[in-house]
Parts: sequence; structure tokens; C-alpha cells
Amino acid sequence: MSFTKMYYICEDMKTQNSSIEKIREEILKHGRGWIFSSTELLYLENSESIRHALCNLVSESFIIRFARGIYCFPQLEGNDSFRMLLPSPESIAIYISQRDCIRLIYDSDTAAYMCGLTPIRQVEIKYLTDGAPRRIYLSNGRILIFKHSSETKIFSYSSEKMQLLTQAIRYLGINQIDENIKRIIRLRLKEINEEEFKRDIALPPVWVSELLLEIWNN
Repeated sequence: MSFTKMYYICEDMKTQNSSIEKIREEILKHGRGWIFSSTELLYLENSESIRHALCNLVSESFIIRFARGIYCFPQLEGNDSFRMLLPSPESIAIYISQRDCIRLIYDSDTAAYMCGLTPIRQVEIKYLTDGAPRRIYLSNGRILIFKHSSETKIFSYSSEKMQLLTQAIRYLGINQIDENIKRIIRLRLKEINEEEFKRDIALPPVWVSELLLEIWNN
């Protein structure tokens, strides 16, 4: 190998190391728990340099890549621990909704699980969104599913708890609502402010509103 070629290789390595350290310092500024995408670092370097730097930082276990193009500077289990804590799927969904300026609400069996109406925890975490439909495969094997909905009323609730409960009941269907389910719904309704309940009760389908009113009044 010629001296000139070796020189340029060394200079290239210096540039790459400089980019890695620059991006490392920027991540440290944001602190542990920061969820980010590579595009948020474009003001530091070009896309190829960022991609290379992030790959190196993942290899070092300095950061975690838990979905395509999405990273986290993880929290640690304790002050003296090196065990990294993955962000929850819900926090990842919130990050994506804020980044893309879309609305999300839990849907179907995910809503039922979040309300305690079913004990089954799903691998697929399902949302309705007013944005584009997509699937996001997480590194822990779980999947975020965003299903587009043009039903504007479901995004209009003043109470997120009322919104969640409505989606859970819609998923179960009237034939699955037994006395035990009604007992759990009653407990969830106690967590909802009366004024919010009165504002939101007109938003669900008629049969859901009638069921909620029946339980609320008894």
C-alpha cells in the first residue's frame, strides 16, 4: 500500500472518529431516556456520517436501535448498573406521534387489555391514527400497528380514559358484556370526571353510550 493511500485512509478514520464523538456528545446533552431518529442529527453531519456513527454507537452498546431509524440513549437499572432499560412500546408510540404530528388512540384488544377487560397481553400493540397506516417492528419482538381511521369523533374525546373505555367496549361487543365486565367498567368510570363524562357520552355508538349510562347511573 502506498504512503499516499495510507495517508488518506488515516485521515478518513480521523474524520469518522470525529463524527462519532460529535454525535456522542450531542446524545449525552439530551440525557438518558432520549428517544430520537437519525434525521434529528442532520444539523451536525451529513446522513452517511450520521448512519456510520450511530452504527458504531450501537455496536458499543452506548445507544439502542429498537426500530428502523429510531434509537434510544437508554436508562440504566441503577446508578451502579450497566443493565440498560428499554423504553416501553407506549413511549415509542408517543415519540412517533409527536415527531409526525399525528394522533393515536389504543384500539381493539389493546384497548381492552389497557382497561383490564382482558388479561391477555398482546405482542401486537394496536392504535388508531389520523396519520398513515404502518407497522413498526421493535427489537424486543413486539409490533406497533397504526391503523388509519377517518372517524373523526374518536379523536374528539375530552377524557382519554373515556376514549379508551369506548374502544375497549366496542372491541368486546354487546354479547361479551357480562356482570364481571360491567363491574370493571364501573371501576373505570369512577376514574372519569363527571363533566368530561357528560361531554363525551354523545360520542360513542348509541349502544355503547346506553351501556355506559346504565352503568354510570347504577
